[in-house]
Amino acid sequence: MVTGFLPYPNIPHDKDLAVKICNGLRPKIPFHTPKLITRMIMRCWDARLKKYYNDYRLANSTTPTPLNCQTHPQAIYTSRLLDFSKLPKP
Repeated sequence: MVTGFLPYPNIPHDKDLAVKICNGLRPKIPFHTPKLITRMIMRCWDARLKKYYNDYRLANSTTPTPLNCQTHPQAIYTSRLLDFSKLPKP
């Protein structure tokens, strides 16, 4: 969370969002983001799994920050089961 804001707070987190993400929708990376962090983000977004950055140290090095922002009522930031069997290939 480079920006301090949750991703896609103003739209429902549903199948339409999943399709948009599969078709390349990504949050904007602020211009002030360090290049190393930008490269790691871009590697995580790469659909080719060989380039996927999967480092547990990165996941464990982040700290949650309380956020004060309005979110869409259907923007859900917890795990839940959705049927993604008909999503397009990235």
